[in-house]
Amino acid sequence: MKNTKTAYILWCLGFFGLCGVHRFYAGKIVSGMVWLLTFGFCFIAQIIDLALIPSMISEANREKGYFQPSEVITSSPPAPVVNQVINEREIIEKERIKVRCSYCRALVDEGQTNCPNCGAPL
Repeated sequence: MKNTKTAYILWCLGFFGLCGVHRFYAGKIVSGMVWLLTFGFCFIAQIIDLALIPSMISEANREKGYFQPSEVITSSPPAPVVNQVINEREIIEKERIKVRCSYCRALVDEGQTNCPNCGAPL
C-alpha cells in the first residue's frame, strides 16, 4: 500500500532537480518522465502536484485493490420483509384492532406507539 507521506517526501526531491519522482511512485510512469525531463514544467506543475498527490496515491491504491478506511462503504442490512397477504383494511382479531405499520407493513395492535418489528412510530 502506497503512502501519501512517502509521496510528499519524494516530491521534495524536486528541489534537487529530481522532479516527478513522486509520479513514478504513484505509478504514473509517462508523466513522471515528462516531469523529470522538463524539471516539472519549470517547477509550476510540480507545485500543482502538491494538491494532487493525495488523489494520485488513493487512485494507485485502488488500482492495486487497497482501500483507505474512509473509502470502505458500509451499508445497513435491509429491513426484513414480511411475506403475508392480508387486506389493506384494518383487521379485527379477537376484538383487537390491528393497523399496518407504514414502514415495514407489519400488523400492529392499535394501542401501541411504536412498531415492535422496526421501531417506527405509528
